[in-house]
Formats: sequence, structure tokens, C-alpha cells
Amino acid sequence: MGVAAGSVKGGIGASIQRREDERFLHGRGQYVADIMLPGMLHAAFLRSPHAHARIKAIRKPDGREDRVIVAADLTGLKPIRSSPNFPNFKHAEFPVLAADKVRYAGEQVALAIAETAAEAEDLLHEIEVDYEPLPPVVDMKRALEPRAPLVHDHWSDNMFCETRFDYGDLDAAIKAAKHVVTREYRMNRQTPMPLEGRACLAHIDRRTDEVVVYVSHQLPVPLQIGLSQVLGIPQRRLRVICPDVGGAFGLKTYLEGETVAVTWAAVRLGRPVRWIQDRYEHLVCDASCRDHWYRVTGYADVSGKLLGIDCEAWCDTGAYSPWPWPAGIEASTAPGNIQGPYDVKAVRGRAVTVATNKPPGSLIAVSRGPAPASGTKPLSMRLRASSRRSRMKCGFAISCAPSRCRIGRLRESSSIAAIIPRQCARPLNSSMFQRCASASVAASRTGALSGWDLLLSTSRPPMAPAPSDTPVGVSNLSPDWSPQPHA
Repeated sequence: MGVAAGSVKGGIGASIQRREDERFLHGRGQYVADIMLPGMLHAAFLRSPHAHARIKAIRKPDGREDRVIVAADLTGLKPIRSSPNFPNFKHAEFPVLAADKVRYAGEQVALAIAETAAEAEDLLHEIEVDYEPLPPVVDMKRALEPRAPLVHDHWSDNMFCETRFDYGDLDAAIKAAKHVVTREYRMNRQTPMPLEGRACLAHIDRRTDEVVVYVSHQLPVPLQIGLSQVLGIPQRRLRVICPDVGGAFGLKTYLEGETVAVTWAAVRLGRPVRWIQDRYEHLVCDASCRDHWYRVTGYADVSGKLLGIDCEAWCDTGAYSPWPWPAGIEASTAPGNIQGPYDVKAVRGRAVTVATNKPPGSLIAVSRGPAPASGTKPLSMRLRASSRRSRMKCGFAISCAPSRCRIGRLRESSSIAAIIPRQCARPLNSSMFQRCASASVAASRTGALSGWDLLLSTSRPPMAPAPSDTPVGVSNLSPDWSPQPHA
């Protein structure tokens, strides 16, 4: 028996009035820039004009040395080091402030503190930095040439890591194929453009003996874990608050050097310190994504049915490996997405993650699944055209069965109903985050869809579990990272 239109009172299909809009429409939103605390200081960052250069010397303005912070001043900090257990992954610290070398234009070199934001900006002009410019690496293919300049001097080349995976019998698909199409695709580098840039405000709450950090961010609990480990502050004494966030699109998901530096300064000075990113900073230095190159070969039978895909994916992930989303995940998930919705029985993937003199990449591309759009869709069009020329019907099969969709073996479709309440019934603590990060790295190494989905466990069930003989690691913040349960 049908339900009359407009008669649904609640549940699926109901028109639910939004509750959050009224205060925004009346100007009662509260962003980091709206929060004012007594005695608050303002921060501004001096950024490198060079993509690649050695820092020979930094001279602070006379008489105001105590209002300028450089890397040598940041005592007591542990390094930010995002190190997954990808095979032969090359490690490098992600500096809070650049010390001996800058590796992308816009990298923060010094922090100025003043009574107003304008005074902090003016103070930046009085800081003198002697740079020795170096040849930059800006093309991922040229970055791996034998004589290419090294982004990190202690590396042998500019490759973060290389991952491979095989699903099904691609050799059999190649033998059975009657149509073969190979194409190369290039995706341009992108960056999100939220209305509100990154921002943070840190202070000490004397009453609760807590360090409180207001931050425009998407993942407050992982950020709390990261800040705790880098600053050496127990999680129970570190409170991270995300007020209203004016857009993010995956940009505000990692541990930022600016947030670490501002929090350190607030603790050291004993006064609130706030930093509000301006649009110029956002355009110059914020995380980017989807700087990819693909070579994709599709194999189809005489009727045009897609039998297998061979995919090579290169990803330019910038100069550093962010935490908690390490370099390697974006490139590794691209071949795992390449089959799109098609019921492909065999996929072979090779993913290369390259370091260049560009801002570090972030999780933006991983959760959006770019590979099907850039690879499979154009490839399917080419195979359809090939089939038409042969006067054959193209039989691309779209898999909808839960046990057959995409690569690997999905859990039963009913399992997601059990996952969501179980995960939402308890708060995410550091131990749980460690397990989720392990699952994310494992999924990425086997070509599964997205570490983001595995972390939240509210989208798709985990796919293609790692073989039992494959060591699974966590993207560790530092070599001795040992997270404690959240109180």
C-alpha cells in the first residue's frame, strides 16, 4: 500500500527542518577568528620565497629577539614523523619550522608574536634570512632521474615508496583478450578553497590545568593525539576544541606545524596566542592533492567485456609525509579504485609516490576516489569505441552484489549495520585510532578503497584484508610513539 506524498512524519523520505542554520543566518556563528581571550597575542609566520634553498643564517630584529621564534628555539619538541610500514619507505621529519633547508615555497621559517596581528605582520619584515637557492624539483618524472636534485639530502633518490598488488589472474585475462587499449592520463594538482582558512588559538586554562587549543579542523581527536606526542603534554591535559569550521574539504585533517608552534608559544609565554591564516598563505603553502599520472591498459573479450586492468599510478605528494596520513596512501589507493563500479576479475597495480619541492599532499584525494574518473571512465569509452568499430556490443558489467563489488571480498551487506552502532557507541581514543590507522595502512597496501572509510567505519566495509604474512604498521608520529588510552 502506497504512502501519500507529504504524509511521512519522520525517517527515510521525510523532510527534516535543519536546526543549525538560524544562528548562522543571524550572524551568531563562532569561528576561531571570533574568539577573543584576555591578554591574547597574535602570531604571524615568515615563509620561504624559495621552493628549495639552504638557510645560511637567520637574524632577529634587535631589541625584539624574544618576539621571534625560530627552529632552534623550539626546545622540548619531538619530531613529526609519519612513517608507515610500506616496503622500503624513506623516512623524513616534517619540521615545525624549517631549520637548515626549505623544501617548498611557503614553508614556515620563523614565528613572530605581537600584541596585534598587524604588528606581528610588520615584525616579519624585520627578520633577515640568508638563503642559498638550490635547483628545485617540480616534475615527478624528472624527480626520479639519476642526476635530479635531492629533496632530502640523506635519500638516494626522490621516491618515498613503491607499492604493488595483484588481484586475480591478469595473465589469463591478457591471453583471453581480443581488445587491448592503453592510455596515459594526467591529473592537475588541486587544493581546496574553504571560506575559512586554517586557524588556531591556544592558551592555558589555569583552573583546570589544561592546555586548550581552539582550531579549525576536521579531526580533533587525532589532532589531540598528535599534539600530545609532539609537545610532550599528556592527553588528559590537552583539550582540543573545534568550533564552527568554515569549510575544509579534506584540507584540515593532519597535524600542522603552525598549530604546534602556536601551542608551544602559548605554553612558553603563558599567554593566549592566536594565528589566523590569510588567503595568500592558503594559496602558497596549503596541502594539495591529485597530482597524478596514470598509464592504464584495459583488456576486453570479443564481446567487449572488461576482463582485466593493468594500472601504473604516479603521485607527486610534495616535500613531506603528513601525520596521520602518510605519503604513499594516496598513490596506493589509486590502482585500487581504478576499476570503478565494473566487475573486473583481475587488476594489477603499481603505485609510485614521489617527493618534490611542493607543499605536502594530504588526504583530500584518498577520500574522493579520483582514479575511476581519470582512468576507468576514459578507458571504457575507448573500449566501447573499439567494440563499435568491430561491430560488437560492449559488455561492461557493473557489479552490485556486496560480495563482488570492486576488488577483493566485502563483508556481508548487513555487517555495516553492526559496525556503525558499535563504533559510535564509544568515543575514539588513541588505542582505537592506532587500530584504525593499522587497518588503513593495510587496506592501502592491498589496493583497497580508502583509509578514510576504514577510520570512520561509517561508509563502506573494509575490503581486501592484508595477507596474514604481511606486517601491518601504524603511521607513527615518532619512532618511539606509544599512545596511551584516552582518559
